Amino acid sequence: MRTSTSVIVLLMALMSAPSHTPPVAPADVRVTGSDDAPGTAIRADTVRPGRCSTAALERPDTAEAWVRVAMDWRAEAPGAWSNDSLRNELLALGKADQDAREGITPGKLKDTTFGRRLMLGDSLRSVRMNAILDRYGWPGKSMVGVAGAAAAFLLVQHSAALGPRGLSLMQAAKPGEVSPADLALVIDRQRTSAGHPQVYGSQLDSSHSDVLQFFPIEAPLHVDERRATMGLPPLRPYACMVATMYSAAVAMPDGVPR
Repeated sequence: MRTSTSVIVLLMALMSAPSHTPPVAPADVRVTGSDDAPGTAIRADTVRPGRCSTAALERPDTAEAWVRVAMDWRAEAPGAWSNDSLRNELLALGKADQDAREGITPGKLKDTTFGRRLMLGDSLRSVRMNAILDRYGWPGKSMVGVAGAAAAFLLVQHSAALGPRGLSLMQAAKPGEVSPADLALVIDRQRTSAGHPQVYGSQLDSSHSDVLQFFPIEAPLHVDERRATMGLPPLRPYACMVATMYSAAVAMPDGVPR
């Protein structure tokens, strides 16, 4: 059973990356209750900060499928959106979301005082985001641009109440309106929340030890293929990015590509 104090942390390098580079994949790490453990033992195959490589993210090969998908999403002309006021509001809400998560660590995630404060802020922002969804539907790329759509994603992904609605609206949006990577993370979040294996390997759990662990992944041998179709890098450099961000080791699940 999932506890009410579950916390997601989503660090979006995308929002500050130069427009000519693909976004670094967001890291989605949360705490679950002890009765919600994925049951993954600590692996001998563990990615450790300072002992792994993020070269695939820092110097991406534009011939790689995931890079092409990511760059296609990022491409936009200046001012190529229709609603400046909504975009600005979403950017402000997204900044507040990220400011609340500045300097976060696995240990801080387990601090109940911090968790309650974070959840209160998320709840207040979700009220406004719910009103935005009521009025506009999903605020996609043509309405609020890449950065505005990324902020909308953050607000939905950090709201347990809005997650299912957000996923439904994102899936119903016209082609090109939703970031494939954002959609992948929302799908994984909703699946793991329901106790199902994730599809794209974006979700990690920090509740069991100092080693971050992936929630179970469906057909892990092919996870990198699925990730590429959504503009997400291979799982191993993604794990290295997470390990570096959180200064914590990440256990690689069994069956994933070496």
